[in-house]
Amino acid sequence: MAIILAGIHSLTQHLQQLNSNPEAYRPKRCPHCGHAGVWSHGHYLRLPDRENSGPDSLNPIPILRFFCPQAGCRRSCSALPECIPPRRWYLWSVQQAMLLLLFTGQLSDELLKPHVRTVWRWWARLKERFDSHRFCLCSRNALLGQYATVRAFWQACFELMPFSSALFAVSRHDEDIP
Repeated sequence: MAIILAGIHSLTQHLQQLNSNPEAYRPKRCPHCGHAGVWSHGHYLRLPDRENSGPDSLNPIPILRFFCPQAGCRRSCSALPECIPPRRWYLWSVQQAMLLLLFTGQLSDELLKPHVRTVWRWWARLKERFDSHRFCLCSRNALLGQYATVRAFWQACFELMPFSSALFAVSRHDEDIP
């Protein structure tokens, strides 16, 4: 299970935060059982910087892990910065840019990374979960309630906040992130 740390919108910001204050990533309580006092449990590496290659790449990016010492739990969790989506290859900012291309009709079959089928899959997942996402985000910002279609809603949402912040808010309502 991943805990998302709000307010970290770039990989550079994440790396700076890790260097200056890694304790900010430690959850106050275990997300599984609620026990206070989780232990540091190392890290794993992710390769989220798919826009840059070679010496310009920020990869690999460390993701901190934590362990719950509670006898009945003994589970681990990781702490992701807001900019890195759980269980996804591409950053939220890349997904937002590609979805905006889709909305404006500029999405091209020549797109290599991410592939156009990947973008359409993201769009299908957003449409599947539209009602629950709309409910969560409208409770945060009532202006979004005036948009009834999926496309209009997400275009308006992208004008108000980054995709990462929107889906962070959705995750706080215990809803699945697409």
